[in-house]
Amino acid sequence: MRLLPALVLLAATSALAQSPRPNPAAPPTAYVGGQWWDGERFEPRDTVWAEGGVFADRPARAERVVDLAGRFVVPPFGDAHTHMLSDAYQGPGQAERFVEDGVFYALVLTDRHSWAAQVMDQFDGPGSVDVAYSHGGFTSPRSHPVQVYEWQALRYVGRDLTDAMKREIHESRLAEDDAYFEVPTLADLDAKWAAFLSHEPDVVKVYLMDVAGEAEARSGMTGLASGRGLTPEVLREVVRRAHDAGLRVFAHVGTAADVVLAVESGVDGFAHLPGRREGDDEIERSLLSDAVIEASGERGLVYVPTSVWSDVYNADRPARRVFARDLHRRTLRRLHDAGARVAIGTDQWNRTAAAEAAFFASNEFFDLPTVLDLWTRVTPEVVFPGRAIGRLAPGHEASLLALACDPTADWSCTAQIAHREKQGQPLGGTDAAAARR
Repeated sequence: MRLLPALVLLAATSALAQSPRPNPAAPPTAYVGGQWWDGERFEPRDTVWAEGGVFADRPARAERVVDLAGRFVVPPFGDAHTHMLSDAYQGPGQAERFVEDGVFYALVLTDRHSWAAQVMDQFDGPGSVDVAYSHGGFTSPRSHPVQVYEWQALRYVGRDLTDAMKREIHESRLAEDDAYFEVPTLADLDAKWAAFLSHEPDVVKVYLMDVAGEAEARSGMTGLASGRGLTPEVLREVVRRAHDAGLRVFAHVGTAADVVLAVESGVDGFAHLPGRREGDDEIERSLLSDAVIEASGERGLVYVPTSVWSDVYNADRPARRVFARDLHRRTLRRLHDAGARVAIGTDQWNRTAAAEAAFFASNEFFDLPTVLDLWTRVTPEVVFPGRAIGRLAPGHEASLLALACDPTADWSCTAQIAHREKQGQPLGGTDAAAARR
């Protein structure tokens, strides 16, 4: 297997000096008491200081005191694969749902740009969730996610599809060059690249589905898709252009062969992990080789496995559900041990990454302190790699969650959030005793 050397972009990203996003409106603050997470364990601290929305050495004086009353303090959570926060049609309260779950950083891996543009100004800053977007993805005709976004554009969401509806979805192009870019050839890519960049994406999403033809390509939406995504030639060119533009590339994959092609082509991360559907009779389609694991670790590639989907796909096939869980558990441990970065995201329109994190915890993918580190440090850094977030340390943004109990002893404590702060200001609901002037 031919593996590309580490890319300049990856080296630059891993060595990138993180800088905080200050909040001049935040008063000098003293956080008193609490058990503070250091990435491995909770340690009691008498006082932690912040100034301008950034953790700091003690300021001249504190204008605000937050009494944490012995609670367990962690950095806010991240979501490295969502499609929420990207349009006005999912109903109100999306950002509030993220805040309620303590998820302050979100990466939208494919959205319809024209719809996202209507809501993007509601996010970012101390008063809301911070969101990064891919603004469409690169695929080939009749490949995922074409049918999903045409289904959505035609307002067939939540409806049983008739044969006439399926034909209309196949023929519709309402979301073309908006939610997806069909680029079967290099000439098509050349014609559409400038339009894609004009959307000012934060990352690039590419689609690969069973590139080796080992199984019928699946769309994830009523079986309407039949294409296999980008050709190797086009994929390599998308990656080259993205890196030249300073953009990371995340690949949607369905099989181990898709992962091999993506690694060889120089992608930076994966939006899924193979094995969410297959049974033990199909393990070769999903099992990552030692060479891929090693290359992923050497380059610090990101894997967002969306493992909770395995229960959805295999709801009526308990043996496959158990197999998928076991395969993901083994694969993620191998990746983590090799040095790859495992991030948490749910890839659903109705649930935040809290569902995936709980799936990790309940199925013992890792021990609870490791799951907490993946959700509070690794995932936020994957979403915003240049920002000093994900750590409760001087020089990092003063954003935190105060939990009522210890999540490394009982994972349900991650949902018992007594107080939230973002860049030195309260956010969302809090209890009356937590903050005072």
